[in-house]
Amino acid sequence: MEAEAAKRAIWHNASTRPASVEYAPARAYGDAINRLGDNAEARKLLQDVQGAGIAVRDGEGAFSSSGVGGGSAYPMIQATGLKHVTDRRVAASISNARRGDLSCPVPAK
Repeated sequence: MEAEAAKRAIWHNASTRPASVEYAPARAYGDAINRLGDNAEARKLLQDVQGAGIAVRDGEGAFSSSGVGGGSAYPMIQATGLKHVTDRRVAASISNARRGDLSCPVPAK
């Protein structure tokens, strides 16, 4: 059990996650925040969505790797799960909204 807890701690520590898991969404989020400008209400809502997205990403990563918890494959499965969720999230990111997309309050680039 201690080994499993140690492995989970490694992946829940942002400094030990694969860079793509942390940086791609951060870039998209920063871009969206900048483009929202002085719209404080939209910026707050985006911050809430970002926090929820991180929780979902980490939860999916933990779930997808739970079948191999304590095993040598755990870090690889955990990292792969986090990356897949991150890639989907960035691809669907509001920073990728197209001009005229009424469902996105972030001004188009």
